[in-house]
Amino acid sequence: MIGFAGGFRLRNFFIHLQSIMVQMLLSILLGVISLYTPTAQHDDNVLNEAVLTAEKGLVVSRKDTLSTDGILGVTDLLLMSPSLQPNDYGGVSGLKSVSLRGFGSAHTSIYVDGIRVTNVQSGQSDLGFLPLASFDYAVVDYAQNSISFRTSRPVFENKPFIGTVKLDAGSFSTYSPLVYAALKLSDNFSISTHINALYTKGNYPYEADLFRENNDMKRFDADIDLFGNYNGYDLHIKTFLNASKRGTPGSLVYPSKDRQNDQNYFIQGTLSKKLTELYTLHFSTKEAVDNLEYISEWGNSYYSQNNLQFNLVNDIQLADVFNVTVATDAHLDNLSGSVYNVSRTEFFSSVAGAYRSDLLSAKVVLEYNATTDKGGVKTKAILPSADIRLRLYDGLFVTAFARRAFRAPTFNDLYYPGFGNTSLKPEDAFLADMGLEYICTPDYNVKVKAQLDGFYNLLTNKITSAPTEENPSVWRSYNIGKVHSSGFDATMALECSSDLGIEWTLNAKYSFLNAIDRTPNSSNFGKQIPFIAKHSAFLEGKLRYDGWMVLANWQGRFGRTQSASMAAADWNTLDLTLGKSIRNLAVKLSARNVFDYRYQLADGYPMPGFNFVAGIEYKF
Repeated sequence: MIGFAGGFRLRNFFIHLQSIMVQMLLSILLGVISLYTPTAQHDDNVLNEAVLTAEKGLVVSRKDTLSTDGILGVTDLLLMSPSLQPNDYGGVSGLKSVSLRGFGSAHTSIYVDGIRVTNVQSGQSDLGFLPLASFDYAVVDYAQNSISFRTSRPVFENKPFIGTVKLDAGSFSTYSPLVYAALKLSDNFSISTHINALYTKGNYPYEADLFRENNDMKRFDADIDLFGNYNGYDLHIKTFLNASKRGTPGSLVYPSKDRQNDQNYFIQGTLSKKLTELYTLHFSTKEAVDNLEYISEWGNSYYSQNNLQFNLVNDIQLADVFNVTVATDAHLDNLSGSVYNVSRTEFFSSVAGAYRSDLLSAKVVLEYNATTDKGGVKTKAILPSADIRLRLYDGLFVTAFARRAFRAPTFNDLYYPGFGNTSLKPEDAFLADMGLEYICTPDYNVKVKAQLDGFYNLLTNKITSAPTEENPSVWRSYNIGKVHSSGFDATMALECSSDLGIEWTLNAKYSFLNAIDRTPNSSNFGKQIPFIAKHSAFLEGKLRYDGWMVLANWQGRFGRTQSASMAAADWNTLDLTLGKSIRNLAVKLSARNVFDYRYQLADGYPMPGFNFVAGIEYKF
């Protein structure tokens, strides 16, 4: 599966991987040597602690759904957040991305264990390639407009070795085996691995006698995680490899028989050490390589992206309730391909002050961001932010944040032949939010959590395409877009258990989003951004008893438009799952889109109708 044409050479991959491992270990050593070097930190990394503790956001656990992991995608998990707008190009093999509160997917930062996932070519990452089975949970952070995934650490429970074998199978000739194993090396070190494969023909009907074709995929991914904690040093090294071959059927208007081959891997490491009672150092580094080969009747093309990241965080505890974080973050990106070649250097520095007590939590961050391209394009920005969380009385909190953000133009925005524009400015955004949060436990068997947030976002200098004055048939990127988005999110969660062993939960979520196009001379001026739902709702009911598990998920998106003059079809789906566990063995059956609803998340890309997934799992 990995023997792709062109530059996709397995031997070269492993040679390069060895050099990366040596480089990363040297980088960690250098980070330890430079412990007392004064530095500053990128805003997104400074606030990583807030992201992981979800001070202003939503925690979505993989265990919240009983659907099987092998076929369930990351976007399916994240759809439990109604403020999150999915971009899914259909079926298992389709490109999958998400956006928050009216911003584009390029504005939504994705993190794995606190280290950013980047795609400088298009600005958005395909979430379908993330190893869902590796993660315990994801945190949707509205203040940072980010989603952070956290790798699960093995829990051995007095056993030196644990493991899982799974097989999922479903509609459209879809199969997905998975093997998980973890070994306790010593009291201080452990290692784990996930090996997962996916095969699907992927063709499904979308109208009476019409089929979505060229939607097949063969995919293999594997990761290895090393965890260590010795003499106050906390270490995590993660390696990940993904290879896939898939069809790209195009839209219904422009169907295609094109093919796409991907080979991606990364290796990243984090090292933390509390050097004194007042000073803690965090160091992280990463190298990622993404290779893409596109095979078309119009000619083949290939792209190779290389990303290097270095991050050094200095956390200084000035008092029991007050700390200052100063750090630095550097990214080196290189793109080479058959169409164009370019490289970029990004540097972030910031200082953050945080106050935390039982009554009040407050944080202020000031970030400096600078990028320089080899093509001569430079951008820079100063980005302030602040957030607060105040306890009014037991269980009731008021929260608020305000932040300026920006997005540098992608390589395609700037340099793609015939389309790119090197005069582009960064997109500029302002985010604000205020809300109430209530948590109570009226009984030891009952827990209630409710949250209401109102928000306002303003995006200016939005990069959009328009015809050139010289030739109206040729389109180019311009900073002419402007978007106002406002609305509110409401969530409620109820957890109950009885002395008879019955456990049940109810989650209800609703989002109102008014994302208005304010682009001058736009045909959509004053109207909702196409395919952004005004109303989003999610309802989940879950019951557990004596090894039985029953889950019902309903979600709906309403008030969408396709263009200035045409409404897009509303849609809602219902998924049902039944599972049974007997000791170490578990079986599950999920029926998805039970009522066979025909809908689209992206214009021209129909989603599957009724389909099912069956799974069997054994733990040892």
